[in-house]
Amino acid sequence: MDSAAFESLMTSLVRDDDAQLSPGNVSAAIGLVISRYNRDRALQIIQDCELGEGLVLETPESWVDRFSSVVSIEAPIGRNPPSYVTEDYYYVYDLPDGSVELRLLTPVVPIGELCRIRYVAKHTSASTFDEDDLEALACFGAAILCDQLAAAYSHDSNPSIQADGVDHVDKARKFSNRARDYRARYESKFGKPTTSAAASTIVCHTPPRRSGMFH
Repeated sequence: MDSAAFESLMTSLVRDDDAQLSPGNVSAAIGLVISRYNRDRALQIIQDCELGEGLVLETPESWVDRFSSVVSIEAPIGRNPPSYVTEDYYYVYDLPDGSVELRLLTPVVPIGELCRIRYVAKHTSASTFDEDDLEALACFGAAILCDQLAAAYSHDSNPSIQADGVDHVDKARKFSNRARDYRARYESKFGKPTTSAAASTIVCHTPPRRSGMFH
């Protein structure tokens, strides 16, 4: 789902009839949704990367230093069943500039050949959200917006006009309850993530002769 469609889905759950929310409020809520999703179900990417000199693997293009991690390395590619490098034979090496290198401890393929890396990266927009998670993610974003509306109405009543004050209290309560319900719907799916939950995955293939490390 593209970002505009997700935003529409999320805001439709809020029903901000008085147009209290600004575009900045909505954008910030989407950012918090992405941040939470990265904690609960980070993106997994599969990419073919070249083995360079010193048994250094080309850094995957979406690798995020201090966040990403290797899930598996297939080498050589294409065997049936697949052949994987065990965790004892690769590691992530920290460089002085804060970046990292992926290094092998054994030449599982010749220099210049490809290894297939599955790794954890970050969602950066709704375009990589898993379709099965969209409703829960929209609920989490709606909960954030409903919390903002509840706060706005609870602090925006005119005590000199009784009817206005009562209306705002009712709206504050309504949005507070709605936020709680939406957040519970999210947490019912992501509150206790299990290792069996499938992560979102995209696949991309790097041209076979691109050399060097990059970020």
